[in-house]
Amino acid sequence: MDYRVVLSSSSRKDLQAIVRYISLDDPPRALQFGRFLIHHTKSLGQFPERGRIVPELEDESIVK
Repeated sequence: MDYRVVLSSSSRKDLQAIVRYISLDDPPRALQFGRFLIHHTKSLGQFPERGRIVPELEDESIVK
């Protein structure tokens, strides 16, 4: 069963800022990298326990 992955508004803004910054040097590469990040983030829907527990929060339901 796949889970639904939702990016928070702050995550979307961060992603836009990253892509915008990279695009200053290489616009096509920036777009490719942005898509790469989104693809791998969305793959958490199939593998929700991938990653590690965030040590500061010590909550197994929150992984990094």
